[in-house]
Amino acid sequence: MKRWEWGLLCGLTLLAFIVHAAYRIRGFGEQDEARIAIFAMDWLSHGVFAGDTYLNRTSPLYLLGLRFALSHGLSYAGLADALNLVNVAFGALSVPPMFLLFRRLAGDASVAFLGVAVYSVVPAYFYGQGYGMPHIPSLACFLTSLACFGRYLEGGASQHLALGAALVASALACAFKADIVMCGLAFPALVLCLGTPTPRRFFTACALPAFGVAAGLALYHAAMPVETSAARFAADWSGQFPFDLRALVDKGHARITLYALGSVLWGTTAVAIYACVARRGRGDALVTRTRRLALLTAAWALPTVLFWGMIWAHAARHLTAALVPVALLVAVGVSSLLGTLPRTAAAVFAVLVANYFSADPTNHPHRAGPRLFGSLEQMQKLADHFTTSGRDFAEARADRKLLLGGGAIPYCEYELLSRTRHFARRVTTTGVLWDVELEPTPPGLTRFVRVRFGQQAAPEREDPRYFVWVAETGKER
Repeated sequence: MKRWEWGLLCGLTLLAFIVHAAYRIRGFGEQDEARIAIFAMDWLSHGVFAGDTYLNRTSPLYLLGLRFALSHGLSYAGLADALNLVNVAFGALSVPPMFLLFRRLAGDASVAFLGVAVYSVVPAYFYGQGYGMPHIPSLACFLTSLACFGRYLEGGASQHLALGAALVASALACAFKADIVMCGLAFPALVLCLGTPTPRRFFTACALPAFGVAAGLALYHAAMPVETSAARFAADWSGQFPFDLRALVDKGHARITLYALGSVLWGTTAVAIYACVARRGRGDALVTRTRRLALLTAAWALPTVLFWGMIWAHAARHLTAALVPVALLVAVGVSSLLGTLPRTAAAVFAVLVANYFSADPTNHPHRAGPRLFGSLEQMQKLADHFTTSGRDFAEARADRKLLLGGGAIPYCEYELLSRTRHFARRVTTTGVLWDVELEPTPPGLTRFVRVRFGQQAAPEREDPRYFVWVAETGKER
């Protein structure tokens, strides 16, 4: 790499950290982040989870790290900001391996930088750096593994060191977020793009994601409190989140995938595919390179897009890793059509501006949307509203409380548990999410809370001993 490349790469990494540190969400960015914090607090307090959760199976390293931080001085009150800063840091650390991988695939540093620029404003990735969830640390490790594997494919004295680093990074990626393995076909596709394909290289490429999955499974079996078998859990999970082909054609559901990248960028992707696949008078070597890049993009992205596209419990962040090669494909395709760097850069800039203004801001990261800063402002307002609701619920003086609601429940639970010396959180009654017994701080506050999902008829509503609170809207009586 040339000196200017190193300088620009360091500058982009630092810029990513500064921007996302400044615009990160204050508080929990979504209910699943608050839910992760609650499970970690529960695990630290009792050595088990109150209920079997997918988190101990899909993100064991993330939970272990959070438990370690809590047991070594991180306060409950500081959980949200700590998790958010972790994602800011890992988001910035994902830039160098992304560029190194793009540079090898594109064969041109300038086009690689354009690919990084495109991906930096992909909504699913942009919002993910603003609040704490395990998919961004997983992505950084996954890109590191691919970049190291690319270095291994080049050969040379340090190729075995690069392969070892790729193995370690793959294990970390799957231990942070196991479903990153759905992007694992990128490894054998990379063999086609870099160097001469051989059976040994394909075997190594397939072994890397397999090793990552095995490492994640070994970690959760060794360190996680797991109360049900994997088969039973898989059956329960598929019952709760079944595959449904109708979701692929449902307009509301498909909009999540659309806005995870943005409608203009999706349209540009279609043009880029044509530019990469069609011969258009280009030489054989260039046609082969761009066609293989298109194949890599499909192998990397399609399994994840189709998997989550058939599940109603979909969120834009599920596509974060899958959209990485799409950004490079856009840069390479536009460059292939326009030729010179100034024209390519101007066209990419115009596409990104048009994409930014192609939709209205949204207030929830699950729906994403390309109006990045306007959406962050609305997301912060929603997070502030739910945090205030949780704080008011926790501080209300009542011996017994009934908590009703949906996505805002974890905010209220967190505020309640973070003010407690000791608590017991368990399922005791049919139709109840949790019964929580507390030893409050200071004494005299709540000692018992019953949590029910939704606002359906609940017998506690007629019981004058209960203080009733709806998580989304506040006090009921």
